[in-house]
Amino acid sequence: MMRSVAQKLLELQGYRVISASDGLEAFNVFMENLGHIQLIFSDLEMPHLNGIQLSKKVKNVDQSVEIVLTSGNLHPGLQKELEEAGVQHFIPKPYRPEDLFEMFETIRKEKS
Repeated sequence: MMRSVAQKLLELQGYRVISASDGLEAFNVFMENLGHIQLIFSDLEMPHLNGIQLSKKVKNVDQSVEIVLTSGNLHPGLQKELEEAGVQHFIPKPYRPEDLFEMFETIRKEKS
């Protein structure tokens, strides 16, 4: 449910969104659209590949892709894991849509 809500909100803001139901599907979608995906927004905890594993696989293919992870389950050492996976952006749950839009807009401006 959260995925479809986030997708609809992002689409209303003008983003083109491709969604996936788990980490492995997300990586496969990324590979099928290689060169066309600029940002991945993913939950930290997913089946098959978690957000950290997905991030590492994506970064091994394309370092320029921005990755934003989210989770409500923060644990000690998470920041180090994120850095090691090449993840520079994290938004804790629960988040407001405005916070997500602001982060995406900041990333967009940094890339320009």
